[in-house]
Amino acid sequence: MKSFLRSTLLVLLLNLVFQQSAFSQNKKIDSLKLVLKSEKVDTARLSLLIALADESTIFDSTMNYLNTAVKLADKLLIENRENSPAIKKSILANKAAAFHQIAYEIEKRGNVEEAILYWERSLKISEEIGNKLEAAYTLGSIAYVYTTQHDYQKAIDIYLRNLDFYLKIGNKAKIADMYNNLGVMNRQLGNVNDAFKYWERCLKMQEELGDKFDLGITHYNMAMAYMDKKNLDKALDHYFKSLDMNRQIDDIDGVSLALSGISDVYCEKKNYNMSLAYIDSALTLSKQLGLASNLKATEKVAYNVFAAAGDFKKAFVHYKEYVKYADSLTNEKTRKATIKNQLKFEYEKKEAIIKEQQEKERAVAEEKDRFQKIVILSVVVGLLLVLVFAVFIFRSLKVTKQQKHIIEEKQKEILDSIRYAKRIQNSLLPTDRYIDKVLSGNKKDGNAKH
Repeated sequence: MKSFLRSTLLVLLLNLVFQQSAFSQNKKIDSLKLVLKSEKVDTARLSLLIALADESTIFDSTMNYLNTAVKLADKLLIENRENSPAIKKSILANKAAAFHQIAYEIEKRGNVEEAILYWERSLKISEEIGNKLEAAYTLGSIAYVYTTQHDYQKAIDIYLRNLDFYLKIGNKAKIADMYNNLGVMNRQLGNVNDAFKYWERCLKMQEELGDKFDLGITHYNMAMAYMDKKNLDKALDHYFKSLDMNRQIDDIDGVSLALSGISDVYCEKKNYNMSLAYIDSALTLSKQLGLASNLKATEKVAYNVFAAAGDFKKAFVHYKEYVKYADSLTNEKTRKATIKNQLKFEYEKKEAIIKEQQEKERAVAEEKDRFQKIVILSVVVGLLLVLVFAVFIFRSLKVTKQQKHIIEEKQKEILDSIRYAKRIQNSLLPTDRYIDKVLSGNKKDGNAKH
């Protein structure tokens, strides 16, 4: 009962969050439109168009933003032909992003071949400008489409390329994702032993990362592969591990699928009481979620379980439900709603798991930013002190120079006065010859008197 109430409250909460998110999204689109209308710089307009396309939920509007962005990018590339390489790279990055988004929008509407062409255009640009991370992301999208088309070998080739890239940059989370994807693809091709090799590597890495969400998925995939091999005990073990991981993070979707799997194993073991108990719990959760893909999988197991148990009336009811949801997934209108709901639940599931990591990263970033600000402030203060000291020295030197000049002028005036006085003195005083002459005359006179 408590589980039921908690699940119901969670669904209601998710709906409320989604409605609030939609309101915020419309508000953001209006703000972006206002900025776009007043923006005069074309490179800035290009980025705004991409941002609007990311926020838009209406196909025609989204495509209009993206096609306008591509045309603007081509115009800017012609104008920037002889200018900054950095500006050119930014323009091309936006053009690649536009092509990627166009591909995504087209693929959602079932035009897979055209979508792949746009993704390949995006990939070519990303590789041209050396944006390896974006190229890997685009390759992942192409591989996913090949998977939906059951071209598993092409998907494997792409996942191997991405695995090599992520191994080089040491992104453990992405490496684990590639191992899991390679396991799934090899299982689809019947290469079960290769699949398990990849999954074992995947589990080891996910355990190191503490990624319970992806651990739940990997254990579920391994359980299905053991079911293929009719190894029921190992299948049951991995279904229970998947169930445990999903319960720890309150992933209702994962819990319901794991319960369905456990029911399937007990059905194979002919333990119908246990099988019926688990499928009943799985159906309850699946109906609360209302996701067609989940309901389809659960109803199929329910049909098999009731048929095996000999309750053909209930088996027929669940078979009809299975067919209904299977058909609904091929209906365009229902498919769009399913994608929208699926994205909503996937977002909430991932959000809860990565929130703590994001908080840690934000704290590290804030500390790094604070340290950088301190360093910058210290450098600025240091420069200001040096500048003030330089100004002080310059002024002191200027004053000293002026004082020296004044002293030199005074000294010159004093020396000139001394020289002038000396000349006057010399002109007034009798000369040595005159004195000698006077003395000689006085001597003669004295001699004459005697």
